[in-house]
Amino acid sequence: CQAEMFFYPSMQSLSVEAFHRVVLQEAVSPTVALLDVRTRDEYREQHIPGVINLPLAELAQQIDDLKDKERIYVHCRSGGRSRQAVMELAHLGLRAELFNVEGGILAWEAAGYPTQSGV
Repeated sequence: CQAEMFFYPSMQSLSVEAFHRVVLQEAVSPTVALLDVRTRDEYREQHIPGVINLPLAELAQQIDDLKDKERIYVHCRSGGRSRQAVMELAHLGLRAELFNVEGGILAWEAAGYPTQSGV
């Protein structure tokens, strides 16, 4: 019995400073996804401009929308849910480079970067 080989991309951590550069430079790239995995209510209350909301609980249902991405950057409130999301995306078989934004929106806000409210 041979064990099947699975490809699991490594999770890379990214500072909010590096993520800020990504948001400014790559937000419109069709091969990049910028994800906020917090709840819809949290996103409506405050979010990073250019980042789309895909709650952690909905990742598996939306996986097809991410299959063509080369790089996926994920953040949440402080880094816990985004770490979970990156592991789940890898487990679901995505071959993109996966990045967890350390400190989440709390670190983003503490660094003085802009946020907005609404949808």
